[in-house]
Amino acid sequence: MTVWIDDSLSMQTLEDGATRLDRGLHLVQMALLESAVHDVVVRPLSDPLRAYSSASAATMQAIRSHAGTREPQLPAPDALSPARAHWLVTDGADDAVNAWLGDSVVDRVF
Repeated sequence: MTVWIDDSLSMQTLEDGATRLDRGLHLVQMALLESAVHDVVVRPLSDPLRAYSSASAATMQAIRSHAGTREPQLPAPDALSPARAHWLVTDGADDAVNAWLGDSVVDRVF
């Protein structure tokens, strides 16, 4: 499983006391617990070559600490391994991310 995180500036928007990023990270962590998937790689779209080997609290904090500093650097849709499931955390505010989503093999969006 690869979880792609839209960590762009719009994900820092505060809504009802939490950022969009925090809400998305919480939702994906709950879904991962329910799915019992153990092979998880987390990749921020601001630096898609960076890979975290888990969806741990430390990984999520590292993503939070850099969020909003760079715009998404979207990998080519055909670079996403068809052998892995792909999930995306996004707020849908970025047209480029939305277009990439339409061309890629992302299985689930949060």
